[in-house]
Amino acid sequence: ILGLSEMLSDARNDPQQHRKLVEIIIRNAYKLENLAEDILDVTRIESGHLQLSMEKIDLHELVESVVSDFQTVIENESDENENSSKAVICLKDEYPHDRSADPNREHPLVLADANRIVRVITNLLSNAVKFSTQGDTVLITVTRGMRVIDGKSMAIVSISDQGQGINPEIMSKLFQKFVSGSEKGTGLGLYISKNIVKAHGGEIWAENNNSGIGATFVFTLPLLKS
Repeated sequence: ILGLSEMLSDARNDPQQHRKLVEIIIRNAYKLENLAEDILDVTRIESGHLQLSMEKIDLHELVESVVSDFQTVIENESDENENSSKAVICLKDEYPHDRSADPNREHPLVLADANRIVRVITNLLSNAVKFSTQGDTVLITVTRGMRVIDGKSMAIVSISDQGQGINPEIMSKLFQKFVSGSEKGTGLGLYISKNIVKAHGGEIWAENNNSGIGATFVFTLPLLKS
């Protein structure tokens, strides 16, 4: 950010280069903001002060909006960096657009902190894309009522990739702090995601795919009774 900011003065007479530098600075400022928020969240979690602002949420629509935003980010980064991942994120639509046509397949409703759940989805998508290569598909699905925890039916969100899978050496400690299968990560995202999901009364886990290609991350949230 500092280096590119200093370069701006040299690009005053080149509007295209100037705009490109500003866009990169803004994007990296957001990354720095996210890192700071991760550190603050870890502090909140460990001190028992992670606060949730609960509201009724259509989980499918929330996931759909995150996928749309995330795909746009991937496309923008791919245009500027030939080495960036060009994975395609695909939301498997389990529900009819006309919900009255099949009332048994309505979108799952949950009581949750929307911003926190967006954080979990974004963390999991980031990991999936990070380990994907050009042309890979990251599949995300939202289902309901197929898992029961403490007598409560759960909504289920799963994210599958076609990457290298999870190293067996870190599988047992995957959701601990500073554990990462990538040199680029801080190892905080999964730790934070686990505690956010746990605070909502859900579970989160990961497993390598039976095909031997890639991994799947899954988290659950209690369904609201209709």
